[in-house]
Amino acid sequence: ILDYVPEKYFHNIEYLNFEQCNQIEDELLIKLYKRKKSISIINYYGTSVDDDDDNDEDDQDD
Repeated sequence: ILDYVPEKYFHNIEYLNFEQCNQIEDELLIKLYKRKKSISIINYYGTSVDDDDDNDEDDQDD
């Protein structure tokens, strides 16, 4: 459902915390971050999702 957040709502979001959400994959959080680079997203492990995570995903494809 997070993939389908309309832009008219998503542009107002500044912070998302998923520390208590063990069913949310980091790949989805990276997609959200790519949609809005100014957003602060915390994953299940308490770390921030950012451009470095995007590079890690690219490295896994090799």
